[in-house]
Amino acid sequence: LADERQGIAVGHGGVVLSTDDGGHSWQQRLQGRQIAQALLDEARARQQPVAQPALLAQAERLVQEGADKPLLDVALISPRRVLAVGAYGLAMASEDGGQHWMPWTARLDNPKGLHLYAVRHQGAAILLAGEQGLLLYSADEGAHFQRLPSPYQGSFFAAEMLSPTEFVVAGLRGQIWHTRDAGQHWQPVANPVPASITGSARGRDGQLWWVNQAGLLLRQRDG
Repeated sequence: LADERQGIAVGHGGVVLSTDDGGHSWQQRLQGRQIAQALLDEARARQQPVAQPALLAQAERLVQEGADKPLLDVALISPRRVLAVGAYGLAMASEDGGQHWMPWTARLDNPKGLHLYAVRHQGAAILLAGEQGLLLYSADEGAHFQRLPSPYQGSFFAAEMLSPTEFVVAGLRGQIWHTRDAGQHWQPVANPVPASITGSARGRDGQLWWVNQAGLLLRQRDG
């Protein structure tokens, strides 16, 4: 949600929906076949021969397989700027509220095409969290991403940013990790329930909320 009226949702088939009236009506802004074609067009246009074959092969495979890759999270970076991420490293951005889209997949240090489960932002900073401990960070609104040292090799399904350099990630087996220096150093957060955390939210009071596969709602406060 950007406000009480504007929101966006993503899901199976690479579908992106948006609303401008608080959810009373929805418009489809993107779907998987468009994503596959956009990735193929980008791969064909790239001028970096070393990187092109892998990108081209991935894009051609996506076109052949059709619209079966889900988008798993989305962020409204501004009322008009959207970033959606998903399975196999999919990352699609829009600068006009979803009217047009461009792939960001090639910007990411993710050669294995690991799933991206969570995207969060604070100011110009963007954090992506994903499979096998994958953490990607941008300090310049997504123009460039760097891969962060990961404190855990299991998947991260959730993330929350407290500031451009302070954030928390969580995932498999209830693992929760906290950094205050943009991912250069990490500290574990004690969690009494070792069930995988699958979603999160930040309250207006700054407290963090986690949901897990044991059906529990966890509140984290005071660090």
